[in-house]
Amino acid sequence: MANRIKRRINLKKTLLALSVLASTMYGETINPDNIALSFMNGLIEKNPNKDIRVNNVSIGDKMAIKGAKGFTAYIMRINVSTKTGSDTDVYDSFFVSSTGLVSTKLYDVEGNDLSMRILPKLTPKDFYDDKHLAIGTGSRKHKIVFISDPLCPYCREVYPKIKASVKDSGEKYDLYQMELPLVHIHPASLILSAVIKQARRKNITGLIDSIYTNDEYKSITSFTDPDKIIDFVEKTSKHKINRDEIKNIDLKEIEKDGELCKSIFVNQTPIIFLDGIVSEESKIK
Repeated sequence: MANRIKRRINLKKTLLALSVLASTMYGETINPDNIALSFMNGLIEKNPNKDIRVNNVSIGDKMAIKGAKGFTAYIMRINVSTKTGSDTDVYDSFFVSSTGLVSTKLYDVEGNDLSMRILPKLTPKDFYDDKHLAIGTGSRKHKIVFISDPLCPYCREVYPKIKASVKDSGEKYDLYQMELPLVHIHPASLILSAVIKQARRKNITGLIDSIYTNDEYKSITSFTDPDKIIDFVEKTSKHKINRDEIKNIDLKEIEKDGELCKSIFVNQTPIIFLDGIVSEESKIK
């Protein structure tokens, strides 16, 4: 799908807050939903894309974001048709204030980009499945999804903590894990993620733990040759990797996971969802 159409409409972004004044000029009550729809339709009209046809614009989700008092975060669903005739949903997000202002970016006083916290609730059928299940039975009351890059420093810091928290909780949580290799930062993470995918499929948890916790793996961050990366894994872990399966099964699964992450605006790691809502490792107790 990634080669056929970009999951998002290529809309021109701005760091400036844009004001939607039509609803206030005549003293009418501000309706944030109407402002969100008007703003999205306006962006589409000003930035046409000849490769797609927009069929419908709707509000996919809306939420309050911690640190963005007075603003509601909106995720807009845009249904489009491609040149091949297929229909798909793409997404965009922004903030609408209680006074009628629209902004694509908001920062708190510490410089944190609050727009990175605009994430929709997960679709259980896409994320809560056996191939992503790391700990648990799949039937426990609470669900955690941990999206990570095996060479991301903070992911490597969080990984043992989140596993320990889940195990210490008894049978409270199911932990699902999805690798999102950030190859522009850590080139070797793509093949390592495929190795982890294979290890999880074959229930070789020790190999996964080794990749996330053994500091030797940091030395291959810039590697791009799949055979050299796998040679390093086999030498370091003493596990044999099925290279044909890496190519024909596991890398394809990593690509599918990447598309799922794009559909919910996740393009960085680590990201933790608790019962479908973006959360923090410290809240898992």
